[in-house]
Amino acid sequence: LQALADAAAMHKENRAVLGPEALKEARKEFETNKKSLKSVMKPDDIVRDVATLNLSRYVEEVVAAILEGNIKVTDIPAVLSLCKAMHHRYPDFLGNLSQGLWAVISGKVSDETGKNRRIYVRIVTEFLLNGFTTETKPLLKLITDVTGGKDGNYAVTDANVVVAFVKAAGFEIFGVVSEGARRYMKLIAEEAARLEAHQKELSDKTEQDKEKDLTVVASSKILAEGQEYSNKLSALLSERAVTDEVSKEFLTHCKGAYNTLTSSLVATHGKLQKMEKRCEQDRLLSGSLTDNREKGLVDARKLKESLLRSVEVLSDILDLPMPTESGGVGLELWTKGGGEDGADFGPFDDDETRMFYSDVPDFLTTVPPALLGLTQDDIEKRKAENLVKFGSGFDNVPDDVESDNTDVAASSEEQLDAAEQGEVKESEANGETAEANKDTPHYKLMVLLEQELPECCRREQIDELAEKFCTNHGSSKNSRKRLTQALFLVPRTRLDLLPYHSRMAASLSRVWSDIADTLVTDLEQQFHGQAKYKKNQNIESRLKTARYIGELTKFRLAPPMVAFRCIRRCLDDFTGGNVDVACCVLESCGRYLYRLKHTNEKLTSLIEAMMRIAKAKHLDERSQALINTAFYTVKPPTSGPKKQTK
Repeated sequence: LQALADAAAMHKENRAVLGPEALKEARKEFETNKKSLKSVMKPDDIVRDVATLNLSRYVEEVVAAILEGNIKVTDIPAVLSLCKAMHHRYPDFLGNLSQGLWAVISGKVSDETGKNRRIYVRIVTEFLLNGFTTETKPLLKLITDVTGGKDGNYAVTDANVVVAFVKAAGFEIFGVVSEGARRYMKLIAEEAARLEAHQKELSDKTEQDKEKDLTVVASSKILAEGQEYSNKLSALLSERAVTDEVSKEFLTHCKGAYNTLTSSLVATHGKLQKMEKRCEQDRLLSGSLTDNREKGLVDARKLKESLLRSVEVLSDILDLPMPTESGGVGLELWTKGGGEDGADFGPFDDDETRMFYSDVPDFLTTVPPALLGLTQDDIEKRKAENLVKFGSGFDNVPDDVESDNTDVAASSEEQLDAAEQGEVKESEANGETAEANKDTPHYKLMVLLEQELPECCRREQIDELAEKFCTNHGSSKNSRKRLTQALFLVPRTRLDLLPYHSRMAASLSRVWSDIADTLVTDLEQQFHGQAKYKKNQNIESRLKTARYIGELTKFRLAPPMVAFRCIRRCLDDFTGGNVDVACCVLESCGRYLYRLKHTNEKLTSLIEAMMRIAKAKHLDERSQALINTAFYTVKPPTSGPKKQTK
């Protein structure tokens, strides 16, 4: 209120006639102060220098110094003080300066001139407010052009110019009091009434009651200053720098621009929501975004923020209501009606399964940060990342899918077997060394990985073991690497361990992402490496790898695209062991992916392709039985209503 009232009072004062002052020849002083004009001096210093110098021969140089100076918004008061002093003493100064300003404003718009154009629009508006000029046609023509008001369509061509003009104009041109000024004036009146009522209540109380009174009210000194500025502003609200007819034209064009920008903001908000959904879809399916998609998302957000700022300024100053942006409508991630008795368990068939795959321990909350080797900032960052990646459930996920052609490096079977044998030998060597001292962390970790981990066949056991690892070994990167190797090297005959190993990886991945990322990468490389060999001797290992990937998919550690790539790899040569492996992937996570809305369409197309290939190849009865079993596991047959017997 103080700034608004002081500015309005200054504008009124400047519109009055000012008297001349004494002159003094000083070319050297001007040459010294010419450099300061480009960096903009303080207003008082400028007025003093102009009042004591005879600059009649250097008017054009002063104009050039202003136009060449890098003027900022905070420098505008100093520039106006200089223009006020120069205009009073040299009649041709303002004409030369206005010509230079309008040459930039009306010239070709570029990145270099865009900022100066906005600043110069504010300066010429201030000229009109301060009474330096009464000619409104150039400014009115500019606003008409940039708002598109000439033909009435209001296709805004430069929103920044409109916003700059509206910020500078205020009620002295529009005749409308801003919503912020009205709100603060109302607040001051309410607080003053509240203070008066409180003082009246205190006058009726005793001294002891006054000491016990803890009511918080505004300071009487602050309220007195606020009322002073409020009254000062109220007295100036009727002041106008232009005629009523011109004021209405300005207001009409700016309101038209506001309506156009509001529509653009709402449309941009809707498009941004769709883009964010598509990007979230890519993250779910592929684990990351492409550079072009990431850049497009950032640009769309910047555009919306720019439009929002412009609309907020116009809404406040023109006293117009802000548009209501429609909130993001969360899309259901699973198809409802899958549970018994009409209950919904997300993409799972029963509550027990849902709890096993969704309700994992949160060690970031239950384990002290010092034991995790993380700072409090790291924990907050990890929690935010987990909220983005895993969310609070299975809601607010987009439903449109785009293909991902990411290539995965394949490993040969010999390399994988050699690596597995090397790890076993290393583990044996470490075990022999560790027997010398059973109290060392190395020995305890070996016991945890080699003895306790293979015996965990219940959810409570694997959660306790995960917490034990978190507390005693999680802060060591080497320990996490050994755990990842132990989780990866599951014996091919122990398929019962895969869900529990996946649950442990899911629990620990909330704290350290390197465990799950490495495990998923190794398994996918192993899958494609084993697929290169058509021998059926390694079918058990392939089935174990396929089922492991399916379990990690249900825990949302492996992106769905990993499972899709595995199925697609088998469909490329749908014979022999590839039939068993493809059916194994579908039996493991097919039902889960089918009930997810954002993967339903892609999985359905793969299943349809599999059925067409199977029909064309005339597979044997065993393979056909496997395919039918996998198909009905993913899409169980709907049973009709039972007939009631009388």
